[in-house]
Amino acid sequence: MQIAVNNILDRLVICSNDNFRSSNLSGPLITVGAGVSHLFKCSSFALCNATTSWPDIQIIFLPGGVHKTFAKDMEGLMGVDLSIINKYIDPYVGKDAIMLLVILNQPKSVGELKLKDKSPLSEPLIDPKYFNHPDDMKILLEGCRLTFDQVE
Repeated sequence: MQIAVNNILDRLVICSNDNFRSSNLSGPLITVGAGVSHLFKCSSFALCNATTSWPDIQIIFLPGGVHKTFAKDMEGLMGVDLSIINKYIDPYVGKDAIMLLVILNQPKSVGELKLKDKSPLSEPLIDPKYFNHPDDMKILLEGCRLTFDQVE
C-alpha cells in the first residue's frame, strides 16, 4: 500500500518535551525543534568588542516544507494579504524548504502604552512605534544582507 505525502511537515520528527528533558540539556539557546539553527551577529551599530557583546541581529533557520495551508497559516500569523503570499508560495507547495527569519534583538525605537480609561477591564492603547528610530531599519537591512550572504 502506498501513501502519498502531501503535507511535507508531516515528515518532520520533533522530539517531545519529555525526551528533551531527559537529555539533560539546559541554557538560553536550547530549543525543542527539528534542526532549527540560530545565528547571532553584532551589526555595525552594536557595541560589541572582545570582552563583551550583545548581538543585535538574530537569524533563525527553520527547515520544513511548504504544505497546502502554509499561505493561510502565514496570513494568520503575520497579517500579510493571502493573495500576496500565494503569488510566491504556490509554486513550492509540496516541496522541501527553509524559512529564514531576521530578527532585530535590540530595537532602539520605543513604543507607548497608555490606559484607555480608568476601568481595569478596558484594553490598553498600544502603539509599538516600530522603526521609529532610523537605526532599526538600517540594522534589520544589514541582517537581511547577512542572511543573503549566508545562503549564497
